[in-house]
Amino acid sequence: MKRINSNNIYNELWELLGMFESKSYVCEKVAQNFKEIDVDELNTRIDIITSSVRQAREYFKASEKVSILTSPLLVNYGMINLAKALYYLKQHDISKNYFSKHGADLYPSNYSSVIDVKLKIKGFGSLISLGNCYNEKELQKEINLKTLLAQIPEISQLYEETYNTYSKVLYSQSTKYGYKLFSSEGDKTSILEYLNKNNEDIFSRGIVINSINRDKGYILSLTQTMAGDLTENIIKTSKNRIYINIEKSDFRYNQITIAYLIILAYSMLVRYYPNNWEKFIDKNFSKEYQIIEKSVLACKEIFIIEISKMIIGDNILFINDEDKFVEEIDLRKLYRDLEKIDREEKFLRNG
Repeated sequence: MKRINSNNIYNELWELLGMFESKSYVCEKVAQNFKEIDVDELNTRIDIITSSVRQAREYFKASEKVSILTSPLLVNYGMINLAKALYYLKQHDISKNYFSKHGADLYPSNYSSVIDVKLKIKGFGSLISLGNCYNEKELQKEINLKTLLAQIPEISQLYEETYNTYSKVLYSQSTKYGYKLFSSEGDKTSILEYLNKNNEDIFSRGIVINSINRDKGYILSLTQTMAGDLTENIIKTSKNRIYINIEKSDFRYNQITIAYLIILAYSMLVRYYPNNWEKFIDKNFSKEYQIIEKSVLACKEIFIIEISKMIIGDNILFINDEDKFVEEIDLRKLYRDLEKIDREEKFLRNG
């Protein structure tokens, strides 16, 4: 694992990605990945990879100089180019221009809220080609933005506060007997009903859930009673924090896919529904302004970090990085609560 101590993630990543703007360096990497490649295909891959990385850098840099009114468009273009660089570096089939289409469209509607926005997934385009790079499962034909926003760990608390419901990704701490999950949303009944109804896969692996009240929110105690685990549900952020994704398995996608789809949806709202978009981001009247703004930053960071890992071929952990968009959990208080729960559980077990 490459450990990077920095307060500027983007500068550090582009220092590493900058090597892929060099044709001689990319030539070496492509030749390593494709042993019997012919000269014409080699040159095609080199040209596309180097130009795509350069363009991605420019688009992401430009997105920082404009407001949320148009920044999703530039972030989306940056994502497409970085995805294209990864694809041509790793994937064999380049017989078609798989990045000529997005791979998803918005359903036409006069949307009154961002979470009502619905995406129609297609079978061809950047989205599908990107997913092939990390073996993404087949996507559902229709996906609501609400489903995607609820699965971003970096905005989980803000999601709960904005929409007055539980996030689908809960901060977790592993224990000797399983996991402790934290949620700031106060209605524990609804989340327990959801888990019982929609997460049979978790319970079939022997996970028993006990809820414990708190002054604000609650903690779920997940005890592993059999040999099951939550490997498929675990999300590890760039800050090395662990979250458990409780979304239904059919809609539980890779964080790269989720980040890409959210930004794609925003960019389409910017282009095709400008009046709706301006209402969503009006900081004086819209309750969604903050979560939209912070989700753009979170999705951009998730995408750049995770795609960069695959392009560079190394796992990266950032330490001592200032978190500019995540509303922090009070970890010290949370740990005290967890310790108290552990004592209570030991007392109950010992009678």
